[in-house]
Amino acid sequence: MGNLRPSAGQSSRWNPLARGARVAFAVQVSGMGLTYLVHLLLARRMGTAEFGIYKSSNNFRIFS
Repeated sequence: MGNLRPSAGQSSRWNPLARGARVAFAVQVSGMGLTYLVHLLLARRMGTAEFGIYKSSNNFRIFS
């Protein structure tokens, strides 16, 4: 496959892009974790039937 490291002239051009990609990935992962925690708290607070209704309406909203 060859050398995947950028040459000296390319490193300054790719570093901001790589930093931005890392930040975007971290934001997405933290958002997924926060969503999981909110759903966990809602499920415990609402109960089985109410949370099922909530998730069904949420899925309907997302896929329609």
